Amino acid sequence: MEQKRLGLITKAMMVVPGYCLAQASRGFLQLYPNARILVADETNFVKEKRHRFLARAATARWDCIIITHSAFKFVSAPAAFERRLIADQIQSYSDLLERIDGADRISRKRIERMKEGLEEDLERLKSRKDDMLTIDEIGVDQLVVDEMQEFRKLSFATNQTTLKGVDPNGSQRAWDLFVKTRFLDAEKNPGRALVAASGTPITNTLCEIFTLQKFIQPEALRERGIQEFDAWAANFGETRTELEIQPSGLYKPVTRFCEFVNIPDLMAIYRMSTDVVLKSDLRQHLRLPKIAGGRRQIVAAPASPAFLTYQRTLAERIKEDFKKSSAKQRLFTAVNGGQVRILIGSSETMGTGVNAQRRLKALHHLDVPWLPSQIEQREGRIERQGNENDEIEIYGVAAAAAATSTAPGAS
Repeated sequence: MEQKRLGLITKAMMVVPGYCLAQASRGFLQLYPNARILVADETNFVKEKRHRFLARAATARWDCIIITHSAFKFVSAPAAFERRLIADQIQSYSDLLERIDGADRISRKRIERMKEGLEEDLERLKSRKDDMLTIDEIGVDQLVVDEMQEFRKLSFATNQTTLKGVDPNGSQRAWDLFVKTRFLDAEKNPGRALVAASGTPITNTLCEIFTLQKFIQPEALRERGIQEFDAWAANFGETRTELEIQPSGLYKPVTRFCEFVNIPDLMAIYRMSTDVVLKSDLRQHLRLPKIAGGRRQIVAAPASPAFLTYQRTLAERIKEDFKKSSAKQRLFTAVNGGQVRILIGSSETMGTGVNAQRRLKALHHLDVPWLPSQIEQREGRIERQGNENDEIEIYGVAAAAAATSTAPGAS
């Protein structure tokens, strides 16, 4: 809103998880009561209503349009621009195939498959017509994306496809956002196309910081000649080969992309476009509850058959209850108000962005997530500004004598 007041943007689009839609719109109006905002939940993007909503978005002077992650895919970039972007990506794969070692058949086949996939996408796009209003026609010139880690899997070209910790395969969700931000940066509002927010920008692999830089500072990478992943990794990443136990129980040497190097140089580039706020910084300015014992407490318990049955029952209930964002908001309001005293959820349904912390006293991890970021996000639901308790408790429940051959978070 302040950017609009200063004439830096015309119309912003805020993209949030579905369960945060009501919270985001209410918070926006608390800060700017006179703002003109357009809010779209899942009902606005059913097939028969999409055209009407996009027409409303395009024909009025909105200060902000707030939509969900799932609805964002229905706001397309111009097809001609996306075709050019895919053609550039195909060319980068072709260049990589010329440089790759001919004896490395595994990497060559993988890159060829990725290139063929892009060529198929390009063919489909050639016949696609922009039958709905595009982000250009709506008039949006900036995207504000909450929980940016949900868009972390952006594809890239590399000849290190067999290296553990390097996953060049991307998601359609990440590619969709990348196309739209590149379009806005190239055609509408250079340097201000994207504002991204995340409490856990790196969730699992070192490659994710490269993806984030591709989104927010591609020009800075290009100026330094590290716009391709292999060049970036040569400067800021290190591989290591160690013996790791396999599911069979045998040990095998595994080479991983596992450690940052030249961190001051990397952070100097990263912080050109990024504000980093740590939890210790928040405690200097906000009131956060203290954790009893200073840290999470681990409680070991035997996994009895009755307990395993109870877990499966909980999993089914979590899948069924409170699917719509409006129903979730009513639930979170009841939790804040004290009408609901026990709340059970998963990392996917309740791990990020939920503001139900007012009366929360204790958090229990009933499983161990594969991604370290999911633990951070879960605990952020209770160790949060607005919790009225001075002290909270966090427990991790583990099955006694349980063990796995692969550590959580490794990939």
